[in-house]
Amino acid sequence: LLGNYDIQVNGDEAQTTCYLAAMHAGLGDYASEVLTVWGEYSDKLVRTADGWRIVHRTLTSLHAQGDIGLNA
Repeated sequence: LLGNYDIQVNGDEAQTTCYLAAMHAGLGDYASEVLTVWGEYSDKLVRTADGWRIVHRTLTSLHAQGDIGLNA
């Protein structure tokens, strides 16, 4: 789930940020377990002949709930 987008355009380049919530369900013996991560994406984009493309992405983890070693 992504939300709260902030987009700053400067010519053929752009900087964006958005918050995320990601849920990961376990497999096999861990099928009843869930890992939820909240974070923020920071992206750098460039405009090409084919449209906008992400050229760099940084994920900052803000919080996690569950087993970070979950085999999902």
